[in-house]
Amino acid sequence: MNSMKRTFQVVTVLASFLMLMFSGIAFAASVTATEVDKDLAVQHQNFSRFAESKIKQLNRNHRYAHSRMVITRQANGTYKARYHRINGSTVKAKVRRSKSKDIPYVGILSYREEILESSATDMDGFDDSLFAVVEVIPNRQIFSYQGGTWK
Repeated sequence: MNSMKRTFQVVTVLASFLMLMFSGIAFAASVTATEVDKDLAVQHQNFSRFAESKIKQLNRNHRYAHSRMVITRQANGTYKARYHRINGSTVKAKVRRSKSKDIPYVGILSYREEILESSATDMDGFDDSLFAVVEVIPNRQIFSYQGGTWK
C-alpha cells in the first residue's frame, strides 16, 4: 500500500511539474504573440498615415486633377469639363507580415479613382457641385517596409 501511495505522489508531483512547465511555455508564447500583434498594429497605423499622404499626393499630382481638368468645346457650342480624383472614402490600407528578412511588412493600398464630368454653356460656367461621376477605376498598390520606411 505504501509503494502505491508513493507512486501516486511521484506521478502527482511529476504531473504538476509538467503542467507548470507547459503553462510557462504557453504564457511565453502568448506574450510573444501579443508583442507581435502590437508590432503589426503599429505598422498598420504607420502605413495608414503613409497611405493618407500618398492619396493627397496622388490627387494633387494627377495628370487630370481638378486644377488641370480638361475642358473641350462640344459640337453644339457647350463645354464639357472632365477631371479625376481619388475618393477618400474608398481608401483601404492593409498590412501583413512578409517572409523576407529584408522586408518585414507589406502594405496594400486600394482605392477607387473617379472620373467626373460636367457641362456648361461657357468656359467659366462650371460649378463643382454639378460634376457627376461617369467612371470608376479600381486601383491597388503594393508597398514594402524597408529600412524603417514605407516604399
